[in-house]
Amino acid sequence: MKAIKAWFIRMKELNLYMIFGMITTAVNYIAAILFYHFFDMGELTANNFAWVVSVAVAYITNKLYVFESKSFAWRVVTREVISFFSARLASLLVEDLIIWIMGKFGIYLVVSKLIASVFVVVMNYFFSRYIFKKNRGSDIVREYETDETKPVLFKEEKKENEMVEK
Repeated sequence: MKAIKAWFIRMKELNLYMIFGMITTAVNYIAAILFYHFFDMGELTANNFAWVVSVAVAYITNKLYVFESKSFAWRVVTREVISFFSARLASLLVEDLIIWIMGKFGIYLVVSKLIASVFVVVMNYFFSRYIFKKNRGSDIVREYETDETKPVLFKEEKKENEMVEK
């Protein structure tokens, strides 16, 4: 039963990641096209400016909705932001390399981005999952049960304990 529940939880996370990933990708594409056409930036410059905008959107949606990292403690958020942006910088370099190579063959920016997105989405999912799951331990609730014999470590454990007591 636990394996089935874990499978459903994992699928929920993946589904939310894909939904918010599509939104983030749309933000990235729209920003890249706007920077490229309306601000007359080069392909890579437009892509990098769009990256900043879309990574900010991705961080917020991944933190709050996909991986449900609810801690806003300064140390936790700082660690998450640095880790998240660093991981996304790695995937940006992969994306830029693909766009640059394809640009050398005369392939248009949007087509290059579509092809690069396949690699980037997979990389980003695993990076994000690691970052937010690793930091979930920072969401520890340092409360104790009334008899103070056992600490309640996680919010879910506290809820389970309350249900058992009722």
